Amino acid sequence: MSYQNTEIPLKEIIKVFKQINVKDILSIAKNIQKRLTTDKSLILKGNTNKYKLVTQADIEIQKLLLDYFDNSSLKGTYKVFAEETIQNNNNSKNTSWKLIIDPLDGTSSFKKQNKMWGVMVGAIDNKGILRYSWNLISTGEIYTSGYKGSQKISFKNKIAKEKLITIDVYDYGSFLSNKFKDAFKINFNIENDKIVQTSYPAAVWAGYKLFTNCLDGLLWLPSNKGKKSYPGYDLIFLGALLDKGYNVIIGKTDTKNCMIVVAPVIEDAEKLYKVGLDLLPADKKIKMEKLVNTLNIDI
Repeated sequence: MSYQNTEIPLKEIIKVFKQINVKDILSIAKNIQKRLTTDKSLILKGNTNKYKLVTQADIEIQKLLLDYFDNSSLKGTYKVFAEETIQNNNNSKNTSWKLIIDPLDGTSSFKKQNKMWGVMVGAIDNKGILRYSWNLISTGEIYTSGYKGSQKISFKNKIAKEKLITIDVYDYGSFLSNKFKDAFKINFNIENDKIVQTSYPAAVWAGYKLFTNCLDGLLWLPSNKGKKSYPGYDLIFLGALLDKGYNVIIGKTDTKNCMIVVAPVIEDAEKLYKVGLDLLPADKKIKMEKLVNTLNIDI
């Protein structure tokens, strides 16, 4: 597909993203979350399947964001890709980027009245590369692209000092993660009691924990359960982490994002990717293409 305008208006995108109305987003979300305990009509679908769960908050937050961008200086420059199917009336053919929205990441946790949820909004160029990342967690804290990268402590250095290494591991409940510690131990020569394995229910929170140095790395595995792969809107947070100095590897099968790795230095990322491969059946290893520090999340 060809586009008349190929230059993404990044400066204007950053300006507009920074003015997103956080107060209104949180007000909508928290009001609906509170009412969910008594009003089941606010659960629109997926009540018994957490991977397909949609609440009224998903819809209202997405509408708010679509209206905001449709009334901004960016109107007419973008196409919309969002988790929910509602769209605005932006029919311009002269677009240079895609607005990608996850209006409520961690919906299952949200339904349970927990705080592990948030909102992610990103800008992707027409080649599928994530160019800007804006991430809001339920506490009101925001982390974005553009923060200066900082030097990271490698797994090797932490292991030498006998410090704990904390990795977020996720697999949509396919149980591959149950074997993670053994595979990590072999590849990194570390004792099991020095490995802490987490599994955050929201990507935006896993990203926040990495951004604030409360996690050391992340490994999301392919699965035959749940969504099976990781849609682009689930990966918006990666843009902020790459700018922050983390190394990111995406394992792709065809156009699907099947394995995600985040680590402090490239050597750690490569070895953590190998840990992921060691956990997979042979046929899935062969089919996977590796993208290193290139956020082609392909939507």
